[in-house]
Amino acid sequence: MGKPYREELQKLGRTTEESYAFPIERLKHAVEDSAGHGLVIVASGGSRTPAQYLAEIHQERLGRPCQVVTPLIFQSSASYARGCVWLLSAGGRNSDILQACEHAISAGAQSITALIGSEDTPLQRALAGYGASRTVAFALSAGGDGFLATNSLWASCLLLERAYQAAFGDLTEVSVGEVEHLLDWAKTTIEGLPEWGGDVVGIGDPETMLGLADLEMRATEAALANVWVSDLRNLGHGRHFWFADRGAATAALCFATPPYLPLADRTVALIGEASPAWRIEVPFAGSQARLASIAASMFVAQRMGDRIHRDPGRPGVPAFGEQIYKLAVPTTPQHAAASFDEQIVIAKLGRHAPSLSEAEFASWLDRLRAYRAKLQAADIPAVVFDFDGTLIESSRRYEPLEPSIVDELRRLLAAEVHVGIATGRGGSCGEELRKQLPQDLWERVSIGYYNGAVIQPLSGLEPTAAEPDAVIQEARERIERYVLRPGRGRCRAYAQQCSVSLLDGRSLSEAWCEVAAALQDLVDAGQLTVWQSSHSIDIVSAGVSKRNVISTIAAQANCLPKDVLCVGDRGRWPGNDFELLQMPLSLSADQCSSAEDRCWNLAGTSRRQVAATCYQLKLFEASKGLLRFKGRTNE
Repeated sequence: MGKPYREELQKLGRTTEESYAFPIERLKHAVEDSAGHGLVIVASGGSRTPAQYLAEIHQERLGRPCQVVTPLIFQSSASYARGCVWLLSAGGRNSDILQACEHAISAGAQSITALIGSEDTPLQRALAGYGASRTVAFALSAGGDGFLATNSLWASCLLLERAYQAAFGDLTEVSVGEVEHLLDWAKTTIEGLPEWGGDVVGIGDPETMLGLADLEMRATEAALANVWVSDLRNLGHGRHFWFADRGAATAALCFATPPYLPLADRTVALIGEASPAWRIEVPFAGSQARLASIAASMFVAQRMGDRIHRDPGRPGVPAFGEQIYKLAVPTTPQHAAASFDEQIVIAKLGRHAPSLSEAEFASWLDRLRAYRAKLQAADIPAVVFDFDGTLIESSRRYEPLEPSIVDELRRLLAAEVHVGIATGRGGSCGEELRKQLPQDLWERVSIGYYNGAVIQPLSGLEPTAAEPDAVIQEARERIERYVLRPGRGRCRAYAQQCSVSLLDGRSLSEAWCEVAAALQDLVDAGQLTVWQSSHSIDIVSAGVSKRNVISTIAAQANCLPKDVLCVGDRGRWPGNDFELLQMPLSLSADQCSSAEDRCWNLAGTSRRQVAATCYQLKLFEASKGLLRFKGRTNE
């Protein structure tokens, strides 16, 4: 098992080139969508180094706290999985990361992003059916890693660095030439170290501790040496006794960037009274320093292996080690799965099973049965859908519609059911639907662009650009003056709507509060409404509403608005589907309102967005211009 480690190090230059040639747009969008959140990053083994790299760069750029956990710790509590989850894996195949993925899905994670150093993996397939997920997979000419994570680890760090650079233009770019330079620096510097034996204590500063933690992983996994690490100041809190007691069998290796050199020099000099100690200046800052420390760790591992005549990439794996690797995480009582109906209740309330008493569950299950009965009694001639987060996943909003939802739309339209789309978008929505739907079905589709400000048949012309009305212009000026930070967001204004996107670490909820505060007098006067979508804040003029689309479609289907089925993803105030999903017959693909008799998510907690929409549509039969609820699917 494994590959010659020295050969893997020789491929780092080529891996750098490939990492800078890899299309970064998808990962950039994942970073943008995570900007307003803290992250829970799940990784094990060598993937923990890029996981920690992601945590540090996210905290540095956006001020949001992150936590790196192993799959075992992640699965110990649903609380880890409720927010913005990232899964990092070199192969996307080991049982631990797959179980972590399953846990994130079953817990209803707000979003899941997977960065995988391999293509066509079980991890990708596990996430394919879960909305609000995104996978970024890459393959290297170096192939899979040997025993120690090397090229996949390096590429993951570089791809993350590029994605954050692309998302936030005010950052200092780390170029491919600079990365190649720091690789050369690491190789040359570590080759110049004197020989040492025994234990190693790695000592670092805030920008080099990542590389030293990586060294501990390499030395331990390949049994190269006993290595423990400490930052320059934590060393003074008792850890210095190690040198007093075991000085002859210990060497200290300190990585220090320029601001910490005086402290490092004094520390190393004092340690040198008891043990061999070397200080290596890492002549970089920020991301370059972090990358340089990781590169240095890789080359130190080679030196350690040479010293004991062991190839770090091929140390050999004992039989009991293989058995340990294959052990499964036991199912504990706290992981006991809720029934599917209980999952629907949890999805409705946005809460988790441990917080609900048996009496609460029983009460809400009665309400669920009543709502199903209401659907069962309805003949539904028309459906109005939200678009982003409902027909297309918000994490894939720059990509084509998925075949699964296209098939469902075709099924409804072929059965002569009328379809409306109520979207915050402009013409891009109509363009995509015309690409995906046969022209003979267009006549039964109408689109309410800009949250219902302009309603056009799919077969008609795109909405024409118009100057913002006076109140929207006033709203834009206030947002640009009081809410936006230069270069960290944008405000796009249309005739009766403006949309605000922020990339400065504020969450959508925080952004909504700030926008609403800036426009409070206009909102109180009934001139504006402020909504929150899955990726932006939408401000619309008085009279603009997604309910306008319901009225239009009801007239076309010759029915009352109350007979139209409405499907969206943001049914909880101030979500931009709140009005849409306050209709009597309404389903959510994500967030639900607290109303007992409407706005339920019958897909439960394990499906989100498009997957939830498709599942719920399959609960209905379509024929002769009507939808009828059958209450079950073949899934």
